[in-house]
Amino acid sequence: MVKSFSLIESNLVWDVGNGAKVQIGRDPWLGSELHHILPGDVINALAIRGIHTLDQLAVQRPEEPWFQHWKSADMLGLGDPEAGFLDNYIRGLQSAHIQISDREDVLIWDSNPEGAYTPKAGYLKLSTEEGIREEVWWWRSLWKLKCPSKSRLFMWCALENRVPTWDILQKRSFQGPGWCVLCKKDLETNTHLFISCPYSNVVWKECLRLVGLNIRWEGNSVTSAWESWWRNVPLAKLKSLPLLVIWGIWLARNGAIFQERASIPEIISAQAVGIFKALPEHVRAANQKRDLDIELDKSHPWGFFDRAAQNDVCGGGAVLYMSDSHYFTITMGLGVGRNNFAKIMSLKLLLIFVVEKGIKRLSTLGDSMNIVNWINQSQACRNVRLANILSSIQNVILSFDNFTCRHVYRDNNQAADQASKDGLNLAFGIWKIDEVKDGQHNSYYHRPFID
Repeated sequence: MVKSFSLIESNLVWDVGNGAKVQIGRDPWLGSELHHILPGDVINALAIRGIHTLDQLAVQRPEEPWFQHWKSADMLGLGDPEAGFLDNYIRGLQSAHIQISDREDVLIWDSNPEGAYTPKAGYLKLSTEEGIREEVWWWRSLWKLKCPSKSRLFMWCALENRVPTWDILQKRSFQGPGWCVLCKKDLETNTHLFISCPYSNVVWKECLRLVGLNIRWEGNSVTSAWESWWRNVPLAKLKSLPLLVIWGIWLARNGAIFQERASIPEIISAQAVGIFKALPEHVRAANQKRDLDIELDKSHPWGFFDRAAQNDVCGGGAVLYMSDSHYFTITMGLGVGRNNFAKIMSLKLLLIFVVEKGIKRLSTLGDSMNIVNWINQSQACRNVRLANILSSIQNVILSFDNFTCRHVYRDNNQAADQASKDGLNLAFGIWKIDEVKDGQHNSYYHRPFID
């Protein structure tokens, strides 16, 4: 609890509303990282000009509700090096998509998407600060296996050496015999119980006979044994067999301790294999039939949007159709961010491009159900980092005479998807526009609204 005081304080930031409470050069905002810090002489230079809080740095442009303009160093008469620091500060505001509105500023906790401190969020933050582990190969693979969830969770414990075997319990001050109850020959550890125990060896030998495999379950740890198994088994379904065998061995161990019940190893093998054979075969998503036909009202323009995110760098893509023979492919550099940020920004920038073209009626289509539901207000957006962007999108939508946003399958969104992947190679704020009209092709780069 004492450690949490500094943890809470160090992660407090402003969710900017009217900007009246945010002190320039001192107070962090959502997504500011270190961009909010300014040297004392820059803060003093701004104060002399009557600029102390964020609202005093803003320039109101009612005709452009989708983008916030700021007073530049030239406008304020700042020279070097103060001008360089202020320009960097403003770039931080732009990259975080800060926009002044009528509501009050709110102080929130930045390490929780919902903006509030909770014990769970604090625990996750502290756990992360203890050290970030490099991802291991089985972290994602394990949870995709088609087998009972209990066996997947137990396998995770075994791979992480977190099964409460006697060696682990004794470290936690539990009193007990310490020896393996199944073989009564050695100290019970994770490796002994699931790999080297004579009882477990009989279970494994019978299991392999029943499924007709001529390989061995062996290694100096459960992780190394399963890695070897994963590489050498011929069928994808067989990758889940160790989960059932290990779970069965653990149940036999608990039965011997708590119920004084001796389990015959061949029965444990038969039960594990029986469950294994009853597991469903994996069905590829591509084999599932989908209705990919979509109805489009082509009496006015329509557009598709999508996103790409890789290593915390985002790209956006959109295709705007004026007609079947006249369309724009828009590739966007979105800077730093992740999936949902990239999705919602792709839609926002498509709308900005549409507004620049003077279009008042538009149908939009995307393969993100979350974004579609947020736009149609059938689902609440609880991510404070995205709520402001969503609010600015709603402001843009108000300028249309007619607007719809619908969900389509990814197969219907291939062109926008490819454009978004190309956007990963563009710097933040840069757009590449490809226009096709009556067979004629034209390409150019664009910095909408930022110039």
